[in-house]
Amino acid sequence: MKMRKITLLCLCFLLISCNGRPLPPPPPPPPPAPSILNHLLRPLATSILTAVINLIISKIIQDIYERLNPVFNYWNIEEADF
Repeated sequence: MKMRKITLLCLCFLLISCNGRPLPPPPPPPPPAPSILNHLLRPLATSILTAVINLIISKIIQDIYERLNPVFNYWNIEEADF
């Protein structure tokens, strides 16, 4: 009950102090402060992700080369039997 009275008093005070005008918008929140950990982890994560992607691509290319190597060896003119 006491909380309702306080809330009602606050609302009445706001209405009287505004004098019928709308309240000004609240100021925008301050931007988050850059953290040292964020500056260190972002480049590290980017470089690790790049290394993993490069490794996956190189493994795929190596697998394709190993599968096609007998075909290339068969078509090699130097080793062909004439």
